[in-house]
Amino acid sequence: STLRRLNNAMEGPSIVILCEDAHKFVGKRVLTCESAVNNVAPSELKGQTLKRLQSWGKHFLMTFTRTTLKVHFLMFG
Repeated sequence: STLRRLNNAMEGPSIVILCEDAHKFVGKRVLTCESAVNNVAPSELKGQTLKRLQSWGKHFLMTFTRTTLKVHFLMFG
C-alpha cells in the first residue's frame, strides 16, 4: 500500500507511485487539515479543492484552488 511505501525510505519512483495512487483525490475538497510544521496553516487548505498532483524530483506537489503545497521527502542522492 501507499502508506507502507511511505514508511520505508522514499525513492524517486516511490514519489511517482504516490502521485499515481493519490490521483483519486484530485477534484475533492479538503474537509479537515492538520499540520505538524509551523509553515503550513491548516486553515488555508480547508475548503480548497485539490486541482493537480505532480512529482518533481524529490518533491511531491499538490496544487489546490488558491495555493500549492510542496513536500520534500529529504532523500539523499
